[in-house]
Amino acid sequence: MTWRMTVVGSVALDEVRTPHGHRTGQQGGSAVYCSLAASRFVPVHLVGIVGKDGEDSVRNTLSSHRVDLGDLEVSDLPSYRWHATHDFSIWRTRDEHAEYGAYAAWKPVLSEAARSADVLFIGSMNPHLQRAILDQVQSPAVIGIDSMEEFIRSEQELVHSVIHRADILFLNIHEISALLQCPEDAWEERTGAFLAEAPRLRAVVVKLGPEGAALITRDRALRKPAAPVDVVIDPTGAGDALAGGFLGTLATHGDAHAVAFDAALEAGLLCAADAISAFGVHQLRDGSRAGRAPSDPQGSAPVELVTEE
Repeated sequence: MTWRMTVVGSVALDEVRTPHGHRTGQQGGSAVYCSLAASRFVPVHLVGIVGKDGEDSVRNTLSSHRVDLGDLEVSDLPSYRWHATHDFSIWRTRDEHAEYGAYAAWKPVLSEAARSADVLFIGSMNPHLQRAILDQVQSPAVIGIDSMEEFIRSEQELVHSVIHRADILFLNIHEISALLQCPEDAWEERTGAFLAEAPRLRAVVVKLGPEGAALITRDRALRKPAAPVDVVIDPTGAGDALAGGFLGTLATHGDAHAVAFDAALEAGLLCAADAISAFGVHQLRDGSRAGRAPSDPQGSAPVELVTEE
């Protein structure tokens, strides 16, 4: 039995610089990357907010995919805009800043269809919003949560309370180390103890960038290498794509037992590989390395090319 899936997160217009070039106004946001990946496997309800300046882009991006935009709020305020430079020497962003626009005042209200989905993913955002979203849902079989290092450090107690209501936690190595308050070479051995303190939490997926990802459960630790790509162009959204592929796979089979996690991680890594193979969502939108390829994708609004390096 296939489960239904809801994705709640940001819908953004990104300005991104990598060693391969500079793009501005490209479609981004955690909800978009995750929904594109998950919709390869199951229909998705997207919950988010966008300004009128970004509405056409997100609708065009998702128009030929199995993504229901009935819960997309359109605001008179400008769209959330994220600016960052990816430093490939350390695989982190620098010079990062945001113009939050409509996203700053967003108070998510989920429709009945979104509330009653079997699988829920909540992207990285203020934990107060994550808690408000969790308070609206109707006992999903699987809840996936992402977070951000700044909130893990500044809102530690609230972040922990949100995580304790999740089944799958998606974090990168810097975030899991901050959560466990340990050096970055000690997170793996401490994650098991953390899982023991969170009865609902079934697994932690640690995103390791070019090294792939690790899956930690109470019983074992599994590492899988990144799916090979010719060239890493733009790492933006890779973690959200991984989460979409992972949770979409579980939803396809209606199964959240540990035996399904290996296949879910493999699918997530394939989706992440598509995400990093081009600027923005283009390869993730049009590619077919995991699950079913979208039929006749129409594409997003044109992206302005500022410079090519």
